Amino acid sequence: MRGRTLTRLWSHDASTGVWVWVEGTGWTRLCPGEGFDRLVVAAVGAAHDGRLVDYRVDAVGRIEQILV
Repeated sequence: MRGRTLTRLWSHDASTGVWVWVEGTGWTRLCPGEGFDRLVVAAVGAAHDGRLVDYRVDAVGRIEQILV
């Protein structure tokens, strides 16, 4: 996906992890695993600054890569 805005984040201490609101798509989960912390930092920065992002989803629809 290209040129989307992340406007809100939601997190929970259970296994559901961190979700982001993607304009035009809705709530989408960030993919847990290696590099998760960097993924969260990129999402927070993009949402805070209102920057457009490109992102890639895995086979089950979780965001696994964010390009700011």
